[in-house]
Amino acid sequence: MYNGLIKDSPIIFIENPYDQNDWYGWTSLTSQTDIQIVGDDLIVTNPKLIQIAAHNQSCNCLLLKSNSWSTLVSQRSSETEDCFVANLVFGLCTGEIKTGAPSRSECLYFQLFQIKEELGSNAEYIGDKLRKPF
Repeated sequence: MYNGLIKDSPIIFIENPYDQNDWYGWTSLTSQTDIQIVGDDLIVTNPKLIQIAAHNQSCNCLLLKSNSWSTLVSQRSSETEDCFVANLVFGLCTGEIKTGAPSRSECLYFQLFQIKEELGSNAEYIGDKLRKPF
């Protein structure tokens, strides 16, 4: 059913295509298609289920639920002049960012300080909360 739908329609992803216990269905669909198969109910942000899904290649996309986990936003290993990641961190309210050395990332740091300044007293330091998030 899904393969025909994917072939005939401009579908980018399917979330929860099967029952959360149908590991065979999930794995088969993921291996047969080139779209994102989003594992929400399958993995329910459970580290053990994520590990099983990754090992079996049962899905190829995870649904980020920022209220379930602490989220660390990072650019790839090489820094750029782009400051989008700073906006993403504040927009998603992730509370933390991983950056590289402060070379070639002036735009990123400037944007972080700019956003903090715009937020004023609404900006909150959450570093102490991140030490033991669970």
